[in-house]
Amino acid sequence: WRCHVHLVEDPLPRFEDLLRDIIAALEQTPPARRRGPGHAAERELGRYELLCRFREVIRHRMSRARRRLVVLLDEAQQLPEETLLELKSFANLAEGDEGAACLILAGNDELADRIAALPEIRQRIGLRCHLRPLAETEIGAYVAWQMQAAGYGGPPAFDDGALQALHAGSEGVPRLVNRVAKIALTWAFTLGVRTIDAKIIQRVADDTLGHEAYVFRGLTAAC
Repeated sequence: WRCHVHLVEDPLPRFEDLLRDIIAALEQTPPARRRGPGHAAERELGRYELLCRFREVIRHRMSRARRRLVVLLDEAQQLPEETLLELKSFANLAEGDEGAACLILAGNDELADRIAALPEIRQRIGLRCHLRPLAETEIGAYVAWQMQAAGYGGPPAFDDGALQALHAGSEGVPRLVNRVAKIALTWAFTLGVRTIDAKIIQRVADDTLGHEAYVFRGLTAAC
């Protein structure tokens, strides 16, 4: 089976809006189509009609083509409780169509706490994964991999002191590592510096992160 990944970066407040967004993406049509001037807007489908349409899309566009739909909801801790509870309808439909759909909820520790308080959702989660902060010894390999993935093939752009400062400033949180390293690379380019040292990292970290509290990122998956 091949996977079709649909990413929702900004959580939609209502379950119906989420269904409309997914259906529109799979059918390659605008989520809310309106007629021209002087015409009334098309009637929006209700919850039951949206669920039926979603099931049709899964069966005709995904299952028959032996493709699996993967919906990734980022920042899922921001979803209203009502929407979280209604996600069980998505899980029920996915289970009823030979696993043709999978839902992944990604967020910080608040998401895990909220799901723990909702047995209707907790019981439907098939896999849980928590991303821990990187250790200081892992920063070098992580940064090198990111640079290689971006197409860089030259000598190390960060010296040992920079990597130590990068870990200290980000506390190993991958998102913060990426943020500080990216800005440091921009600074180095502007200054004409070929190798980034601890001083550049410390200045970037101070300007970018300040003294804010760090929230470790986690991942909770429901398939």
